[in-house]
Amino acid sequence: MIIKKIAFGNSNEAFIENRLTNGFNIIFSDDNNKGKTIVMQSALYALGNEPIFPSSFNFLDYYHYAQIILDDGTELESCRKGNSFIVKINDSISIIDGVSELKRYFTRNGFPFPVIVKNHAKRIVDPVLLYQIFFVGQDGKNSSTIFNDNFYKKEDFWNLIFALAGLESETIDIIDQDEIKTKIDLLTEEKKVLKSKSKIYKSRKSSSLDLVSQQRSNEAFESKVKSITSLQSRIVELTKSRNRAASRKLTNERTLDEIRSLNRTNTASSLYCIDCGSDRIGYRSGDKSYTFDITDKDMRRNIIESIQDKINAYDEEVQNCNLQLNELQRQLQALLKEENLSLEAVLLYKDEIVDASAVDTRLVEIDSEIKALKASLSIDNRKSQEEAGKREKLKTEIVSLMNAFYKKVDPNGTLVFDDLFSKRKSVYSGSEETEFYLSKLYAIAKALGHQYPIMMDYFRDGELSSEKEEVVLSTFGEFKNQIIFTATLKAEEMGKYKGRKKIKAIDYSSNIDSHILSSKFTKRFKTIMRSMMIKV
Repeated sequence: MIIKKIAFGNSNEAFIENRLTNGFNIIFSDDNNKGKTIVMQSALYALGNEPIFPSSFNFLDYYHYAQIILDDGTELESCRKGNSFIVKINDSISIIDGVSELKRYFTRNGFPFPVIVKNHAKRIVDPVLLYQIFFVGQDGKNSSTIFNDNFYKKEDFWNLIFALAGLESETIDIIDQDEIKTKIDLLTEEKKVLKSKSKIYKSRKSSSLDLVSQQRSNEAFESKVKSITSLQSRIVELTKSRNRAASRKLTNERTLDEIRSLNRTNTASSLYCIDCGSDRIGYRSGDKSYTFDITDKDMRRNIIESIQDKINAYDEEVQNCNLQLNELQRQLQALLKEENLSLEAVLLYKDEIVDASAVDTRLVEIDSEIKALKASLSIDNRKSQEEAGKREKLKTEIVSLMNAFYKKVDPNGTLVFDDLFSKRKSVYSGSEETEFYLSKLYAIAKALGHQYPIMMDYFRDGELSSEKEEVVLSTFGEFKNQIIFTATLKAEEMGKYKGRKKIKAIDYSSNIDSHILSSKFTKRFKTIMRSMMIKV
């Protein structure tokens, strides 16, 4: 993935950055407040990230645009205002209502978002988590946790890394093993009941009450309750997701029917607005950030294609949810049915007419089933242990790479990393914080070999020395990824990046303090917006 162009603005003022190369880029200036942070944040905001703009910049007043090249060479353009997006791929334009819809659109069109287990259900990660793999902003840092740690937590970030490496999260393994163990427990219980039943047929002396009293241990019962609760939680989450998708699908189907009902070729009559008398009809995005004139045939065709794409996506999501729900409900019904085994057995004992030979046959079947399940559990345990081993190996590799990079940059440093996050009571600051985040970006990129750009705003924060900076630039320069760093230089340092073969130096020193936007960019910005069907 390569970022080719970044733009933001409105009808009065704008800014466009199109000087980025596919290699190493450093955006610098001779002072703070020259717009470096806004450019970095705007690019990822246009691609769905949570905003962490400087408080003085009212980002909601502007359109934010990014042009990227995907790994397969496809050009993708995304424009955002509020929570609505206009996305263009190969001259096909789609209107996206919200980040949830955006990540699914990206995934279907060559920019895949990984899936992790969150709240007992599989979930496509949001941009706010994925982009932290390769981006460190200037503000909102806390080395003990992730950025924007509202919904996602540290363990979700690790699960994201595992997913990118092709590994399953621990949650999935535990659920699978619990299901097998539960089946074994249930069959063992049935076996005990049938053995007791066999004794009844032979002795006719045991009492039914004695059999009823043979209850499972508290530990086994708690295990079953845990399994049932887990299944119920997953069913609830999936049901919510399915209902949301179905509702959005229905809304878009209604909108599509209304648009298709327009008949502009009918000379006998025409549609017009009762309030103003205009014969122009508009289509508006979900949060009202965009309005399009659908009386234009080309515009109407693009809108119809975009809405149909949404409907197909929501239908696919509903179907996927239904498949998962059916399987989970089948498992839950099996558990609940087996939970009533003891009561059913009591009724059978009361009748005392069951053929003893049938009981013996069933006992043989149970032994065979338990043997097969234990073999399956053994295989599953081995696979689980292998996966756990791979996860632990990857963790160790990443942490080792962090420490190696840190020692390379700061040989006399005293920090020793044991995780991607510091302890809550040992939050890094100053140059230590900068070295920590640089180590983290480097280690993740090196271990995963990902193709995302590597981005860090204010990479020399905390007065990173020139000697350390040289090591950082040399080491990151070994990557084939696009790299975008920003820096504020002292007067005597100005020009230090110019003339370096492997670094594209982009100077922001001439920008007006605290106001990067300018009217000189508005004409070009409006041209970009028109290509996205947006009238500014």
